[in-house]
Amino acid sequence: MTPSEKTKKRPTAPKPFKKLYGTSFIEEYGRIESSRSARFSTSYSLLTIELEGVDLGAQSSASADDDAASKAKRFISSTLGALRDCDIVALTKKNRLVVLLPQTDCFGAFVLVRKLRKGAESFSKKYPDVTAHYTHSTFGVDGRDYLELYKRTEERAEEQKRSLWNSLGLEKRLFWETIGALFAEPHTGNYNANFDAGQEYELSEFFMDRVNELIIKEVKRSPRRRGILYFSTGKITANMPILKAIADLGMTKTKIFLSGEQEGEEVSIGNTLPIYLDDPRLKETFFTLFLNEDFGYALLARETWGASYTCFHTSDPFLVEGLINKFQHEYSLQEQL
Repeated sequence: MTPSEKTKKRPTAPKPFKKLYGTSFIEEYGRIESSRSARFSTSYSLLTIELEGVDLGAQSSASADDDAASKAKRFISSTLGALRDCDIVALTKKNRLVVLLPQTDCFGAFVLVRKLRKGAESFSKKYPDVTAHYTHSTFGVDGRDYLELYKRTEERAEEQKRSLWNSLGLEKRLFWETIGALFAEPHTGNYNANFDAGQEYELSEFFMDRVNELIIKEVKRSPRRRGILYFSTGKITANMPILKAIADLGMTKTKIFLSGEQEGEEVSIGNTLPIYLDDPRLKETFFTLFLNEDFGYALLARETWGASYTCFHTSDPFLVEGLINKFQHEYSLQEQL
């Protein structure tokens, strides 16, 4: 064997997935992890993966037919490859996996879900009849013990099923297709609503500026709370109303981005990153996307005529997270939460 052959990187086989534990084991481990997190003021997260169209218990069942067992094994190996050695995975029902993630906060769980979805892409192409729903909760934010966190993931699973993200099938649409779908039908309710603003309407065209200022005040009120905030304004100029509020913000753990076409000098604010994009659609539709550890909010505004706008806003965190993910992906932005 030549030296070059010795040093050539050899392909490695995928690491086989570790053991799936049972309900009693992960409950006990969760009790210990809760005590540790409370003592050292750290956090851990709980992730639930609910499956439709596959029986995960078939992967270890001698009575299962080959196709069912193969499908279950393929899902487990393709989806869970992003997990760390310290993560604990339990099969609590035939179609439910529970993953305990030590030293993981809310946004760490967001990022992991994104990785798991990517890992399952090849599986989804082979088995389009299988649908996976991911929900999570975090110690200190959603509860102070394992059972509280588990209950919260179950509640979120039901909330996710009622979300427009699920009911309108938005996960399979592109970003601007998703925006169009939200404007296409009237929505009224506590979480989603359409409204008009501008001339001849009760709300003026400055309503959106006011909402953005209120969001900045919320960020300022909790500077240590992690979050992500996108403002898309058509054109990024030095005299934008929101810039003064951002400049007075000070240090914050919320990542703030301005997206749009550059006009004039480059905007420079220490805690804000401008993203210059030349896309005519961004000049016609303005949006604000805000997600933090406690809630999500999105405001979409499309200019109709004169200084009037048709708008949609939502406090559905699943929808907000999905919009952020699609915007980052389709404009090749750094994926972060």
